[in-house]
Amino acid sequence: MALYQLQSATLGNIEGEGFAFRKRTVNSRIRGVFFATEDVQDKLQALVEEDEVHFSGVTYRKLRSGKIKKRVADFVVNVKGFLSVRAGERVTFEVIEEVE
Repeated sequence: MALYQLQSATLGNIEGEGFAFRKRTVNSRIRGVFFATEDVQDKLQALVEEDEVHFSGVTYRKLRSGKIKKRVADFVVNVKGFLSVRAGERVTFEVIEEVE
């Protein structure tokens, strides 16, 4: 069973499913993944070229107790990668800042 589950999300103006999560590293960056249907492939590829893209969706954080905390948040992100997979189009991103 997956640790995090896909939730409804928006990347740019594209509707799909995804989530963000805090990656335990030295600088503790927030990263994320977003999936959309194949018919928006060109729009998703264009997001890779942009410096800043808006993401709205669920953010997961694993607590020291082992429990998972989830909340809805808006972020400005930098799209890092784009890949076509069996489930559709997969985009990975890294959060630049949280929008309040």
